[in-house]
Amino acid sequence: MAGANTSIAWLIVRGHGVHIKATQSDLVLQYGGRIENYPIGAVKHLLIVGGHSVHTGALLRLLEHDTSVTFFDADCSPAGMLSPFGSYPEERIQAAQLNAPGMKYAVTIAMQTLRTRMIVIQELSADLGRDLLYQGELEFLHGSLREFEFLVKMEEVRRLYRLTSDMYYEIQSRAIPPELNYRRRTLRPHRDPVNAMLALGYAILFGACTLAVVGARMNPDAGMLHTGPGSFVNDVAEVFKPHMVDAAVFRRAREGLRPEEYDVGTNRCHLSEDLAKDVSDDLRQSIKQDKIDEFVGIFKDALVNDGQFCVPS
Repeated sequence: MAGANTSIAWLIVRGHGVHIKATQSDLVLQYGGRIENYPIGAVKHLLIVGGHSVHTGALLRLLEHDTSVTFFDADCSPAGMLSPFGSYPEERIQAAQLNAPGMKYAVTIAMQTLRTRMIVIQELSADLGRDLLYQGELEFLHGSLREFEFLVKMEEVRRLYRLTSDMYYEIQSRAIPPELNYRRRTLRPHRDPVNAMLALGYAILFGACTLAVVGARMNPDAGMLHTGPGSFVNDVAEVFKPHMVDAAVFRRAREGLRPEEYDVGTNRCHLSEDLAKDVSDDLRQSIKQDKIDEFVGIFKDALVNDGQFCVPS
């Protein structure tokens, strides 16, 4: 529950069957027998994910207080937005995003993600009691970190980032039981259970990052390191993959999977319902929406107000 003077940049309503209504002063969310109240003027953007009951009176009260409301399907794909007439703050934010020095942000994201991956590999080697890195690989990764700072073309940044990403996933394979047939990160359709679990995890993370990006009124498609639809969401997701998804998925893979937990068909690997549920439960614990929201807020401030941009380690 928010205090009277607390401003909420965006409030997310998830799950199913929440009753959303309003009094003269409060936005009221009823989750079965539990009720949450938020001062109407405190909520700047309401994000409604999935199927809920929304009173039109609540929508009118929010719009009267210059609060936008965005609707998402159950998979966190944006469906539409209500905004007060004459209030379009996203135009200023997205203009700053489109005019930003993309090279600077792309290099920062690439470097910090590589640093995190190197730490993950070194910590895993220590836990296993053996070095997962072959001779020369650590020196190459350190050299790549230094090289990022001197690159002058975006395609060079993306090329080096793809190369170090491929190395990271291949190094992780050295700790995975060989019977799972995982060698590296692959494109769809995935033919091994590890890649299938990673794909599930990244889809859930993408949804969480989409909520944060849209909540901050930023353009999901205006990426720096990535290109194409959802590219900015992918920029955000990239920095959280090692700790929020990879750690849980690779740990489960290292512990081994039972043959009945997945089926490798002619064209793709299918996860059993039980395994998909177990992986999803793991990710509910490791994917922290508040951390993602905080990072996107920092990103937006850096773009709009020329603030300091830092990536969580």
